[in-house]
Amino acid sequence: MNCLISIQIDDQFHDKIDNALLEKTVKTTLEIAKTANSFELGLVITDDASIHKMNREYRGIDSPTDVISFALLEGEDFVMPPDQTLHLGEVVISYPRAIEQAKEQKHTVQREVMWLVTHGVLHLLGYDHENDEDRQQMQDIETVVIKRIED
Repeated sequence: MNCLISIQIDDQFHDKIDNALLEKTVKTTLEIAKTANSFELGLVITDDASIHKMNREYRGIDSPTDVISFALLEGEDFVMPPDQTLHLGEVVISYPRAIEQAKEQKHTVQREVMWLVTHGVLHLLGYDHENDEDRQQMQDIETVVIKRIED
């Protein structure tokens, strides 16, 4: 499996984010989710104002959020040739939300960012948390990904 990751980080957060960790988190998530194709995706780390605007514009929710995934193949179910690179979409993360949630969860901001990246990538792969079973499946994968990276 090959994965091309385009990472964009707002200038104000550039010195706080480890690009290698972001890439490792994406690749580990794809590996744990047992994906076989070659993928391309975008990862954006931004501020509350930017993600608030996206949340309002694309989801009709007038508040900031922690992570938004824009899946290009949402609801699509077709077979890809094994040698073709599939563009999954974009994951947008609010760094200020990550800081706040890390405080609430009593863990590091780095760990929260890993969780948000994993969560967003799983959404790009079609995972969701509309019911308890789906929510548990996502949480199980998120836990395995973070544990593997931290070990």
